[in-house]
Amino acid sequence: MVGMNVAEATLRNVSFEECHGHFSSFSYSNMKQVRFDHCALMQSECSNTVLQQTHFDGCELEGASFTGTSLQNMDISTCRFEQLHVSLDKLKGCKIAPEHAIAFARALGAVIV
Repeated sequence: MVGMNVAEATLRNVSFEECHGHFSSFSYSNMKQVRFDHCALMQSECSNTVLQQTHFDGCELEGASFTGTSLQNMDISTCRFEQLHVSLDKLKGCKIAPEHAIAFARALGAVIV
């Protein structure tokens, strides 16, 4: 699945389990009832994507891009990342782990000392 391009796809009732999806593109896709379980999605693109009932559990999201994608009510607290590209206005209600707060504070322009 490395580098897979499913941009502009419609995905329904799909489950990805322990997949290596580095550099994959899901941009401009429409996902409903899609599940990513323990997937490596580093540097993947999920920009301008509709996510409905989509779950990320235990995924590696380092450097992934969700710009233009609403993460409202998404739970990414079990995922791992230090840098995640997001649209700050689309983060409201996103559930994160305490260690993710630093990454989001940096995105807001805060200097962590």
